[in-house]
Amino acid sequence: MITWQQLVNLPNAELARQDIAAMNLACAADLPGAEQLDAAGCLKTLDRWAERVKFETDRHSYRFRRSPQDFENSWGRFRAIFMATVLQQDCDVGYNLSKISAPEKEFFSDAANLFVIVHTPLPIF
Repeated sequence: MITWQQLVNLPNAELARQDIAAMNLACAADLPGAEQLDAAGCLKTLDRWAERVKFETDRHSYRFRRSPQDFENSWGRFRAIFMATVLQQDCDVGYNLSKISAPEKEFFSDAANLFVIVHTPLPIF
C-alpha cells in the first residue's frame, strides 16, 4: 500500500494513475481516528460495494430504457441515483447524523469523519 509520503513525491502522471480510494486511505493513515485503519480491508469492501452497485444498476437499467424522462433523460443521473440507493439500502452507507451539529474542531479532529474509512462489516450479498 502506498503512503502519503510516497504520494507527495510522485510525478503528476503517476499520481493520476493511483487508485483514488487508496490515496484517500493513505492520507488518513496515522491520523487521530484512524488508529485501527485496515486499508486493505477497506479497499476490499469498497470493491465489493462497487460490484454491487454495478450489478444492481445493470439489473435495473430497463427502467431507464423504459422511461428515460423519469431520470431527466440522463443516463448519468440514473446511474448516480442507483449508486446512492444501493449504497444506502444494501451497503448501509450514510451520514452519521450525530456529526452534523458537531463543533468544527471536534469534527475535523477525527479522520473517520473526513476519509473513506469503512467501519462496517462487509455486507453479504
